[in-house]
Amino acid sequence: GSYGEVAAAAATQAAARLTHRSPEVRLDALAALGSLVRGSSGRLVRRVVRCLVDRNAAIRRSALVTLGKLAKRGDVVAVRTLVGYLGHRKEKVRRRAVSALEHVAARGGERCVALVCAR
Repeated sequence: GSYGEVAAAAATQAAARLTHRSPEVRLDALAALGSLVRGSSGRLVRRVVRCLVDRNAAIRRSALVTLGKLAKRGDVVAVRTLVGYLGHRKEKVRRRAVSALEHVAARGGERCVALVCAR
């Protein structure tokens, strides 16, 4: 098949591993998704968002980065989730959220600006 078909199959397999009991497997799955997928919305974004509450801090950090890489520009779920992390108590988490928002927020995106201002 084409590269796109192979990448889609690999992304599907990686997404299925986001709930694996091994943190290493979950980390590898997030890394794979961050490398393979761009412009996603819907179910995959929601699956990555669920990783943001993982008990493992490395998974949570990786999920923030991955969300910024794979979410479609302007994706409402991704933007709202990332904006919520702008007030996190840890500066590193806030920085990751800002970096991810740079990728996800639509240029001149009024919705993103409104969400940030409403904080």
